[in-house]
Amino acid sequence: MQTAQPENKTDRIKSGVVINLGANGLTRKVKGERKPRKRPILQATPSIEEEHARRVEEAKNFEESKKASKAKKAAESDRIEGVKTRKRNRQKLDAAITVMEDGGRRRTVKRLMTTCDKMLQLKTIPPHLRSAVGGFAILVADGMAVATKDGDDSTNRLTVSYDPVGGTPGFQSKTLSDRQLEGLTAMRRMKARIPDDLMPTFLQIVSEETGAISGRGDTLTIIGERHGFKYRQASSAGSMQVVCIAAMISHFLKERGGE
Repeated sequence: MQTAQPENKTDRIKSGVVINLGANGLTRKVKGERKPRKRPILQATPSIEEEHARRVEEAKNFEESKKASKAKKAAESDRIEGVKTRKRNRQKLDAAITVMEDGGRRRTVKRLMTTCDKMLQLKTIPPHLRSAVGGFAILVADGMAVATKDGDDSTNRLTVSYDPVGGTPGFQSKTLSDRQLEGLTAMRRMKARIPDDLMPTFLQIVSEETGAISGRGDTLTIIGERHGFKYRQASSAGSMQVVCIAAMISHFLKERGGE
């Protein structure tokens, strides 16, 4: 009985797969080219179209909500950073570094910034008006019997003597010195020139310069709101009031120097 010998040729082709019979009797599949099958086209019903439109709208709304959320977070982050920046700027304006000389030694100390100092740093008040306010503050401090110069004492012994002078009543410990009288007179004459509406701001400025105020005074915004201004106009109005008071002080010092 004879057995069939495998042939090295294609025995059959079925469904595009070529089956070759090798010499060892094993089969080997080789992919052939398949003809593309036509897929059936589904016709969308109205309900399917509505569902598709609804899902597209939901996806669109979801993307818009994500963008709005990102924009809101970015705006909040910018707002917080702005608040921190303004706080740092206010802290810089609250105190300044000053070098003092005491007995030949130099010391670096912090000095509280007054309203005029802050305005000068922001360039909202001319330097000559700021100097006039400082000069007037020295006169007011003299009226308080405060030593305003290096080496001065804070009593009236700088000007008068306690010993009796021939034929005149003797000076006593409570006798005011000429320097103190000049300071009190300058303050009284200046207060007579200030309008009643500007008097609180004037007293605050002088008190800040002489150190006679405890705590912080009203801000420029509060000063402006006191006269009916609101929002951003309030701070500008307050600054203008301080400038007007400084100008009146400067004019007073010029008149006093010409007397």
